[in-house]
Amino acid sequence: VDPFLHDGKRRWVIPGASEMAHALGRDAPPAPIVAPLTAEGPARAAAEAANLAAQFVRAGQLDAAADAYARVPPRDHATPDAQAAAALLVQLGRLEEAATLASAAVDAHPTDAGLTALRCGVLLRIPTRTVEAAHACEAARALAPDRWEAWYQAGIAAWQVGRLDVAQQRLESALRARPGAPEVLRALADVRAQTTQTASGL
Repeated sequence: VDPFLHDGKRRWVIPGASEMAHALGRDAPPAPIVAPLTAEGPARAAAEAANLAAQFVRAGQLDAAADAYARVPPRDHATPDAQAAAALLVQLGRLEEAATLASAAVDAHPTDAGLTALRCGVLLRIPTRTVEAAHACEAARALAPDRWEAWYQAGIAAWQVGRLDVAQQRLESALRARPGAPEVLRALADVRAQTTQTASGL
């Protein structure tokens, strides 16, 4: 017996989930997305929305899956679900929506290293937001100094805004953390070549 459906408490409902499934020619979810109005309510609803999104992904309905995630505030998603939602939006080319979701999740959980890395990764994909990406990636690096990916992304972000010295330092740290990583070696070689060209006035 699901106590969220049968304990007689008031419900916190995400409207439109069943209607959304029906409009897409899918069967409605087996139960409405509901939860009591307690501290557990938002988390429960977020989990149900993630389950619905997973159903749509399996059915190939990616836009519907993204919309299912969007029915819950980003701050209420668990880190893996926020990451899945943002990755889905990126796959659909909805980069600004992905950035908004990631930023809102970080605002709600500023010390969550996974969410901070997510925001960095999304912003790196948006050419008009390189300065924000640089700040976001530095924040991610500071929260996870043991992750080579955090150093690598911080280096790429610094490179994008023309801070070649910082980029080289970050990439060298990434290489120390993961010797021989091909993507780090390539980026570091390019940054060093650009630094040399800049110094020689070419």
